[in-house]
Amino acid sequence: MRVTSVMHRNDPIITGAAPSMWLSHYTLARHAHRAAITWNELDTRVPGVKGVWFLDETGGITTIIISIKQLYGGHAKQTALAAASAASSAFHLCWIIVVDDDIDPSNLSEVQWAMAHRCDTENAVEVIKGGWTSPLKPVLSPEKRNRGDFTQGMVIILACKPYYWIKKFPPSVKTSPELLQKVKDKWGSYFSKDLKTGKS
Repeated sequence: MRVTSVMHRNDPIITGAAPSMWLSHYTLARHAHRAAITWNELDTRVPGVKGVWFLDETGGITTIIISIKQLYGGHAKQTALAAASAASSAFHLCWIIVVDDDIDPSNLSEVQWAMAHRCDTENAVEVIKGGWTSPLKPVLSPEKRNRGDFTQGMVIILACKPYYWIKKFPPSVKTSPELLQKVKDKWGSYFSKDLKTGKS
């Protein structure tokens, strides 16, 4: 390599993406970018995809959440398997969570609620062995590394209403957006205060 010039700026803007735990990639929006690309790919493989999100909290590449409008039996699992094999999402993927279209995949509270109340843990959780990963995966055993086996399992969680009795599934109790806004307008100033101290 031959360097002919070095370009720089005074007072540089440093976005920062330290290789550390927690929210290390958010400034680069890596998870949002990957979600968009994966959504495009899934649209060519399965119908009814309403949202795709990668959890930034897990490094932006290991956990995908897909929201779908279920159209037929097996649709949720087909969607999960499509994500497991898609070029845009398969690498380093550990967790695939599929939720119904009334769940916002980017809202972790809603996703956890769906997992708690719509996932039949006996029948809707599966492990697929031999997924695509790299030597950077910390949990790869020394034996696997020595033989060049850079594979891992992927967990599929179908946190959807069971399709074969979806119309009989208990309805979700939700407050309407209009009522929520009325409550915020009337009592919003109290919500921003600490309940113990009364301070904002």
